[in-house]
Amino acid sequence: MNTELERIDPAAIAKAEEVKARIQAAYIVAMKKPRDVDQARVKILKACERPMFAEKVCYRKPVGGGKFVEGPSVRFIEHALREWCNILTDSQVLYEDETTIRIKAYVTDLETNTSHAKEFNIQKTVERRSLKDGQEAISQRENSTGEIVYLIIATEQETQNKIAAQVSKAIRNEGGRLIPADIIDEAMIIAKKTLQDEHAQDPEKSKKRMMDSFAKINVFPKQLADYLGHTIDTISPQERNELLGIYQAIESGEASWNDYVQKKQDEIDYNKKPEIKNGDQPITREQADQILTRCCGSELIPQIESHFQCAFADLKQCQLQDVFQYVDELRAGEQAQHSQPESKADTYLTESQAMNIRMRIKGDEETEKKI
Repeated sequence: MNTELERIDPAAIAKAEEVKARIQAAYIVAMKKPRDVDQARVKILKACERPMFAEKVCYRKPVGGGKFVEGPSVRFIEHALREWCNILTDSQVLYEDETTIRIKAYVTDLETNTSHAKEFNIQKTVERRSLKDGQEAISQRENSTGEIVYLIIATEQETQNKIAAQVSKAIRNEGGRLIPADIIDEAMIIAKKTLQDEHAQDPEKSKKRMMDSFAKINVFPKQLADYLGHTIDTISPQERNELLGIYQAIESGEASWNDYVQKKQDEIDYNKKPEIKNGDQPITREQADQILTRCCGSELIPQIESHFQCAFADLKQCQLQDVFQYVDELRAGEQAQHSQPESKADTYLTESQAMNIRMRIKGDEETEKKI
């Protein structure tokens, strides 16, 4: 019996009792001071009318398929949970070793007893573009811009920063499920309108504040102008709102500036027409794909090979425009053939033609009778 008592950690018992008391106290306060939904909604929407806060309401980050996704930011959800009242948020360490920390973040509505939680792993490593004296790289890779980045062991502060960022995102994602969706949508609309009105009243001031925000994350006006494709002096309210959403995504760790630059370059490369170089060289794979796309398949390939008297893979780059023109003619011919009316051979007999046939048949029958 004494051995079992010796195994009990007094610190663990004290910690468990502390957590239990805190949660019980939170429920008691929630029962004594219930939520006023109308009051909470008004406070959330009222905050979105302040320009400085409106800049932090939405985030915008790139996703697959050439698209972007927008949503409420970490800072907005934190404010909404605070105004919604009686929401308990917390996180705890589930496991830790030399390389990994496992964290659980959760949010609980103390009035409805609804709880959402998220578990995630944090690696005790960071990526850096260069190594300091004494640092050793665990591994290295080439990023999307062609630069070499090194994976190194994170310091205690860097690990804590990674944990804080992940916990904030988890609380945003799970806490947003406790706020009615219509209130969140209404708040985002009001925030965008606030920014548009401010830009219309004083575009110079709003532009400077946006540039100052990006400068804090080491993205400078020249980079913004390159991304927009024009000078910042001619920025539109919509472009400013999009950039502010990008800033919120970068500031909260959702994405990096290189993600957006690479996304923009991918769009330019996709829309750019391939140049025809070295006319005597065979067509490239990209040009062959263009021909197949124009043909809507490979059914016309034999006709192309017959017309140009060479195999499809041996077509020259200097022939590319002629191939396009020939394919367009073939496609136009097919469409005309499908759309033209029935030929005379496929139409019904006229009345006079039918009469002649009946007379011939009758004459043949009388001849057979005589025979």
